[in-house]
Amino acid sequence: MKRPDDSPLPPQAEQPDRKEKADKDLGALVAVYRGRPLAGWGLISLLAPGLAGVLAPLGYGLWIVREAYPHYGPVAAEQWSRPWFLLASIAVLAFFLLFLYRLHQARQFAAIHENGLRWRNGLLGGRKLRWEEITGIACGEIRETFLGLPIARYPQVFIHPSVGKPHPLGKHLQRMPELIAALKANLYPRLQPGLQEMFTGGKWLFFGPIGVQARELRARRQRISWSDISQIRVHGGYLWIDLKSPAGSGAPLQFPATQIPNIELLIHMIEQGVNV
Repeated sequence: MKRPDDSPLPPQAEQPDRKEKADKDLGALVAVYRGRPLAGWGLISLLAPGLAGVLAPLGYGLWIVREAYPHYGPVAAEQWSRPWFLLASIAVLAFFLLFLYRLHQARQFAAIHENGLRWRNGLLGGRKLRWEEITGIACGEIRETFLGLPIARYPQVFIHPSVGKPHPLGKHLQRMPELIAALKANLYPRLQPGLQEMFTGGKWLFFGPIGVQARELRARRQRISWSDISQIRVHGGYLWIDLKSPAGSGAPLQFPATQIPNIELLIHMIEQGVNV
């Protein structure tokens, strides 16, 4: 786990093109992270199975009409072809919904400006915040399952504003690890001095469900002395706090990383307390 004071420098992300303009509130545009484009191979991979799924039942229904009509009459042709036309209609609806979903993904973006962050999660309008209006960033891994079996995993990022609920960034942005590194590189140097001063002064700091103070940690209605903590780690999208017996009866505390803003800063504070 990297220390907060070793935060990575902003990565060489996609540079804005000439059509991109500076935001009057956020200043010059530094880098843009976009959703999966709906063009080229991505468009072909969407159209090919979609059209096949529509044209196959439609074509078979038309063939049934052509073969049945002259021999068995219009009633039989209609009855026998109806299920295939219905299946083609369902395929059209499914293809349309899939197209909207891919368009939703393609229109996602996150733009890092000199003085803040601007983003859009899909088809609707976007949001923007200045750096001083952001109090934290929470990152973790989302795992999608079907019938208990894992089918996909992707990073998820939540922006914590100074006022209001956390805002998720788009789930399917390209080069998400680079975006996360760039966000931390902009936020942590602004947040760490104030947090360090409060921690050293004995005040409580809260990172989602976890609170820390110069002498102890508070989580799930437990107040845990630093001497009762044996290890802290991030694994499988969770923050694990291993406790010494009898403080935790040997059972570690487990928290989803997406619920903990500024997790590296939290780990830094805990390690300070444990090592005092």
